[in-house]
Order: sequence, then C-alpha cells, then structure tokens
Amino acid sequence: MSYCRYCGTEIAYKRTKNEKWVPCNLLTGEPHFCQKNDKQPESGIKPCKICGKGVFASKQGGKVVLFDYATLAPHVCKKTDITRYKKYLEKAKRQAATARNPK
Repeated sequence: MSYCRYCGTEIAYKRTKNEKWVPCNLLTGEPHFCQKNDKQPESGIKPCKICGKGVFASKQGGKVVLFDYATLAPHVCKKTDITRYKKYLEKAKRQAATARNPK
C-alpha cells in the first residue's frame, strides 16, 4: 500500500507495455498523475488518522463506525503504516507553511 506524496491518495503500481511502472489510483485502476493543486475525486475511503490504513465510515444505529476497506471488518488501529502516514502529514504541514510564508 502506497500513498501519493503530494495529495495522499492511495495508489498502486502497474507495469506498462514498455516495462515501466506507473502509479494508478487504487480504486479505479486509472493512471494517477497528481497535480499538487488539483482536487482528486472523492472515493469515500480516507486514511485513518492514527494508523494510516484506508477506512470508510458507515452509520450504524446513529453512530459512525469506521470499517477497514480491505477486510470490510470494523477498523481496529494496529499502527501498521503510521511511519509513512506521519511522514506524509509532516511534509504536508511543511508545504502549507512555506506556501503561507514564501521566502
């Protein structure tokens, strides 16, 4: 599981006919050519704020419950991808800070 370093979208890699690897949107399978300022399509799947795994929310009895998109079971954080996700968040904060205070 990989995340785009610019927008945070979950991506997978596919091999092309000329033996090159191209990043693709994990849900649609279409090539992911991220532009930093362009808004990516909403999928409903978001990274968990604690562990970074892809989750989606569902209402059950008036409560919002998070489900793991891979297993469709209720999400339990196990801190699996936390390092990668934290690095993504730190980079996003640095970019936002430099955008506000250009030197």
